[in-house]
Amino acid sequence: MDLSEMNKVLTLDELENLRVKLLGKNGLITQKFKELKNIAPKKKKEIAKELNELKEKATNLILEKKRELLSKTGELGKIK
Repeated sequence: MDLSEMNKVLTLDELENLRVKLLGKNGLITQKFKELKNIAPKKKKEIAKELNELKEKATNLILEKKRELLSKTGELGKIK
């Protein structure tokens, strides 16, 4: 999965759309977690670990980008 789309985000709305695309209820990463039930138990642990790392990386990149965008607009205090 490529997180390079983060570099193309210019607004908070675009960032939210990307967050939903990746981490939302039907997001790409969420769907991969749902597919774990179809994976052999021997591989499931390793794949789950990789997915968790990807989810954490995506979450951190989204937060960093949000801080960047808010600092440009002077609304840095609005980070949740």
